[in-house]
This record gives sequence, structure tokens and C-alpha cells, in this order.
Amino acid sequence: MHQRPNGGAPPYPLHARAVRNARYKLIRQVGLPDELYDLDMDTFEGTNLLPTLTPGEQTAYDALVAKLAIHASRVVREIFSALPKTPS
Repeated sequence: MHQRPNGGAPPYPLHARAVRNARYKLIRQVGLPDELYDLDMDTFEGTNLLPTLTPGEQTAYDALVAKLAIHASRVVREIFSALPKTPS
């Protein structure tokens, strides 16, 4: 299988989410450990940095986890706002 750098692999399953910044990419899948990749050093995402992180990697991981949580809460709000309103 031919892969392209930074996300050219086959699509992630629907129960997976990914978020990135300029250097790192976090992948979270239901029932599996998180994956964190340094896209500058590991273009093809072959080496998961977790669970052992340098202080800089830990800071990036924490920021990406927070970014993912903000996105998830936005998605949930959008889903619930699209539901039909029930009479009170």
C-alpha cells in the first residue's frame, strides 16, 4: 500500500478522531490508547510517542487533548440543536 505523509493512509474509522498542530498529531480511537506523532520527525506516522513523552511533547499532547475536547463539545451542541424541539 502506498502512503502519503501526514494522513495519506486509509481513512480512520468513524469512532476515531484526530487533531493536529503545526508539528504534532493526536489520534484518539474508542477502546484504544491514544497515538501522538511528531510530523516533523516522523512524516509517515510510524512511531507513536506515547506513553513516554518529553516535557515539550507532554505540553503539545495536553494542548491537543484540550483542542479535541473543545471540538467534541461543539459537535455535541450541534447535534442536539438539530434535534426537533418537543412541546413543553
